[in-house]
Amino acid sequence: MSGNSLVTWKWVAGSLLAVILAISSAFFTGLYGEVSKIKEEQKQDRQMNQDVKRDLDVIKERTRRTEEDVKELRGGQKEQDHKLDELLRRSR
Repeated sequence: MSGNSLVTWKWVAGSLLAVILAISSAFFTGLYGEVSKIKEEQKQDRQMNQDVKRDLDVIKERTRRTEEDVKELRGGQKEQDHKLDELLRRSR
């Protein structure tokens, strides 16, 4: 009887170990899926950040050009105003 009892306990222990391995395997498979999902989201976030930075650089460059154009126009307008003032003084 003692011999049969030992074999039974071995089978119970082996079965229990197999169940534990199956559960842990399922857990780690799910965990791996979650990690993969997070990595993909991070990749998309990095791409989006790069797109935003690129767009921001474009906006900054356009703003700089517009400011330069406005300065040129104001300078030209001041020059025209000065010439008109000079003509007005001469005509009096």
